[in-house]
Amino acid sequence: MSCSGRGFHTGSRIRHLAAARVGDRLSARGQVTRNYEHKGHRFVDVEVLVLAGETLAVAHISHTAIYRPRQLAAA
Repeated sequence: MSCSGRGFHTGSRIRHLAAARVGDRLSARGQVTRNYEHKGHRFVDVEVLVLAGETLAVAHISHTAIYRPRQLAAA
């Protein structure tokens, strides 16, 4: 088993806040909120805010991923 440095998506919650318009420049700002072990896997929780322009929040994403599966930790 290999995760190629990308990790495995385990879940996301997305809340849409506003509509982006054609031509808007989108950016994302994220922060790791939790880093933990569960059943031998290493997980990370990330909170991401998607912005249109520099000020209009269009989405909030809570994302969880396994970044080191137990099989790689044991190797």
